[in-house]
Amino acid sequence: MGRRHFWIPCAVAYAMLLSACTSDDVLVEPPDDPVPEDSIQRWSDPSTWPGGIVPSAGQAVVIPEGTTVELDVSPPALGGVTVEGELVVARRDMELSADWILVPGALRVGTEAAPFTDRLRITLTGPMNVEAASGMGSRLIGVPPGGLLEIWGEPRTAWTHLDVTAPAGSGTIRVAEDVDWEVGDRIAVAPSGFDALEAEDREITAVSGRTVTLDAPLSHHHYGEVQTIAGRSVDQRAEVVLLTRSITIRGVGVDDDGIVDPGAAGGGGHVMILAGATARIQGVEFVHMGQTGVLGRYPVHWHMAGDVPGQFIRNSSIWRSGNRCVTVHGADRLEVVDNTCYDHLGHGYFLEDGAETGNRFVDNVGILSRRPEEAARLLPSDERPATFWVTNPNNHLEGNVAAGSQGIG
Repeated sequence: MGRRHFWIPCAVAYAMLLSACTSDDVLVEPPDDPVPEDSIQRWSDPSTWPGGIVPSAGQAVVIPEGTTVELDVSPPALGGVTVEGELVVARRDMELSADWILVPGALRVGTEAAPFTDRLRITLTGPMNVEAASGMGSRLIGVPPGGLLEIWGEPRTAWTHLDVTAPAGSGTIRVAEDVDWEVGDRIAVAPSGFDALEAEDREITAVSGRTVTLDAPLSHHHYGEVQTIAGRSVDQRAEVVLLTRSITIRGVGVDDDGIVDPGAAGGGGHVMILAGATARIQGVEFVHMGQTGVLGRYPVHWHMAGDVPGQFIRNSSIWRSGNRCVTVHGADRLEVVDNTCYDHLGHGYFLEDGAETGNRFVDNVGILSRRPEEAARLLPSDERPATFWVTNPNNHLEGNVAAGSQGIG
């Protein structure tokens, strides 16, 4: 299914099997004030580590409770990282590769007042048959009770519309508003026909005002006009979304263009936030996340999290993912705002059990919700995937757009 536009909330009752870790306990949220500079130890400093030896490749690293470490260098690929104290990412370009990252303490990137504007790339690499923690799986960032995941990436123009029609073969597009997109950023353009597979992504090679030059011509026609019908405006312009962010969290086996190595397909990373944990996520690019056909292993997932006021995912992109996009499971009063999902399997923005209430879904876009193969369907209804799967009307939905699904919007 191709064109549609502003998605109208609906309720579809469907109960799903529960996954592990179903505790209803809600612990006191950890403090989120920045750590004083003079109490921080440096990752690169041998005196930070037992025996005076900086962690080497393949090592499983533990940052003990009561210790704050600044990640000031890109370490070799690690076996895993457990943050019982605090890990703060320095403001410089950084790479962190690990089988898994568990955060019973605090992991901080940037602050609300001063978002992280350098380049950070986190790659999750662990073997699929080894669990980092019971019930949480592998290749994950896991936030158990008492943990804090706080990532403040730079806010970007998440999405806009075409301003004029871009025919097949066009090497440029004109967008409807001023954007902060740059050379090297990757964007996706929604389909305009009845085939969701006419969505396509390109790299930006030049920006001049609202004219964006692409690294390769468009393969399909994308409509960019506002029609007047019976005296009323009908906006059928294709959406254009930004995929790139300065902070990237990805599964192993994907390149910068989002091309997944066939040997890594289906085995992406995932982020899981449990009851009593806190997650505030802004300005992050999640690519090759989610594990195809596996319950509970979704790109970004609040799992049986209970009442979570003040927690959110904002201005982030999730693309080339396995099953789902953003999963809200047993969580209330979460904010899902100004995000883009592109090219995912099955249902996208997903309220799992039907008991979730008070959540806010505002100004999100979903493009190319794919129909999974039968073996990869977590629900029978994944055969007709919904970009927004809303199982309870007692949630706030406003300004969301479903822009191309092999099922429904």
